[in-house]
Amino acid sequence: MIRRLLIVTVLAALGSAAGLAPIAAADRPTKEPLPGSDFSGQFCADFPVLVHVVSDKEFLLTFSGGERAMFAGQAKLELTNLDTGKSITVNASGPGTFSFDEGTLTFRGSTLLAGEAGFFGPSPRLTLSGGQIVLDLATNAILSETGQSTDLCAVLADP
Repeated sequence: MIRRLLIVTVLAALGSAAGLAPIAAADRPTKEPLPGSDFSGQFCADFPVLVHVVSDKEFLLTFSGGERAMFAGQAKLELTNLDTGKSITVNASGPGTFSFDEGTLTFRGSTLLAGEAGFFGPSPRLTLSGGQIVLDLATNAILSETGQSTDLCAVLADP
């Protein structure tokens, strides 16, 4: 979806979900596939990274009224340092929720954040987080982050 970063893959689905017609309050959530796609970028200061979708069984649930949606399911990704060819595989299955009325995206569990300089802040970022992250959808600013986070640039930089 970003095609610059995984989170944008999820955010592209936001446009699709936001365009859904409102559903009657008693209706069940709608469920649709949330396919990911490969993307690459300068997510690490010293080298570019390719993110390849190995396994993607994620789906999007849009709840009655259309103000809230959730994504869940399995997402396994292979990250490759394009300078050295070193690769690792990560589980970035989330889950996460969109709150359209609040304009936020909340990740819980295993989440890959991949962004070039200027996307999440002044520095590029490639991390695997295992906690909760709240992201402002309008600015991509991280409003809060709890739990552990692993710097995947450091992992991919080691020979």
